[in-house]
Amino acid sequence: MVQPVEGNRTMRVRVLVVTAVAVVSAVAGSALALHNPAKAEAATLGPCAIENLSTTATDEEMFEKGGEFFENVRLTYTNKSATCTLSGNPVVALTGPTTGGWKQTVNLPGTGTATTLTLARGESAHSTIRVRLLPEEEHMWQPAALRVRLQGTAAAASVAWPEGLTIRQENRTLPGLGLPNSIGAPVLGA
Repeated sequence: MVQPVEGNRTMRVRVLVVTAVAVVSAVAGSALALHNPAKAEAATLGPCAIENLSTTATDEEMFEKGGEFFENVRLTYTNKSATCTLSGNPVVALTGPTTGGWKQTVNLPGTGTATTLTLARGESAHSTIRVRLLPEEEHMWQPAALRVRLQGTAAAASVAWPEGLTIRQENRTLPGLGLPNSIGAPVLGA
């Protein structure tokens, strides 16, 4: 006759307790999803992938401040896939010709406080790039494209730079005017 071993009985009890905890957790998770579906969905969303976004750059208004001329370029991200999140400032560089002693790539520093944005399919967010314009033609550089990479990802997209928009290559703060050639934190809306 086989006698039950005390260790086996303890093991069965532990397995039953672990199973019961897993079932209670699953039921509680389902109740959370039924009570607050948006909160439950946000907890499971992944980051947006650049290849799932339609990304465009359009030039906006030129403006003068303190005797200097600037233009804003709107970088718009439209989600083409499942709901996802944008976190942090995008990593953006201007690329173009090296003629005239210009650097081929100019990295744009991020400004502003970035938050996490949720983009459903078809929704858009945008960042504003502020560039400094100069009236002297010899100091102007014509970028060819923007190289855009989202925080926490390795893939990058090449986005056409607005035709005819020339800038000065610089990344120094102008007294009282701030930092030209920089990109602001993304906000919701096109």
